[in-house]
Amino acid sequence: ITAISRPETEPVTYSLTGQAEPVIDDHGTLIAQLRSQESDLEAAVEIRVWDDGFAFQYQFDNAAGRTITTEQTQFVLPTDARALVQYGDPATEKMQNAWMDTTVGAMMAFEKITCLPTFVLTDGIYVNISEANLDDWRGMAMQHEGNGRLRVIASDDRALEFTTQSDHSPWRYVKITDNLTDLVNSRIDTHVSDPAVFTDTSWIHTGRGSVRLQDWGKETPENVREEIDSCAASGVIAFDFETYYEKNGWGETLEEQFAKIGE
Repeated sequence: ITAISRPETEPVTYSLTGQAEPVIDDHGTLIAQLRSQESDLEAAVEIRVWDDGFAFQYQFDNAAGRTITTEQTQFVLPTDARALVQYGDPATEKMQNAWMDTTVGAMMAFEKITCLPTFVLTDGIYVNISEANLDDWRGMAMQHEGNGRLRVIASDDRALEFTTQSDHSPWRYVKITDNLTDLVNSRIDTHVSDPAVFTDTSWIHTGRGSVRLQDWGKETPENVREEIDSCAASGVIAFDFETYYEKNGWGETLEEQFAKIGE
């Protein structure tokens, strides 16, 4: 650590589509300047703190085009905390699997854990970990190394090695609240994210929506069309579904699949 600064920050107010009240971003900031003793890499860690959690980002002065081979970020939690986690599927390397309700101490060692694990401490405090504002960087997963220690790894495989043109990492954030309502309503993720690239949001409408997950081949165009009609008749304005397009009659190519969706 070569220097530490605490720049003054003023609250920022912004709007979110679908939310009536303006959002206020009021945080404190600390920036630590770093220099590697083993290479010429210089970096900084910016830490922002809110009433309901904190976030940090690695920022590089001379990292564009560099290969990132590892990340030393670790989170340490009490082993007796309740853990609501989702393991990655070791057979397919996909970040989808059953959610587990266990304790930090009983979590499977060296298994990949997806982002957004939530922990409940013994005093009723909720802790949620994830990332935001990812730009030319590997998505984050975590690996439990025992004794409540979670190490950041890549989401698509276990080796975190890639070349990036970005001069900063995504924000890693931790939401900390004493109730679920505040946890859900926390806006740390939007506080640290870039503004939307489009300004015309008139086409976005809020309302009830329906989601259909994969159901072993039942998401055919005919079945989906039937469900869309049913949603429309019930006043549901949005319908989201997932399927193996090439297996369930949606076409072999992207052009065929988009044409079928357009129907």
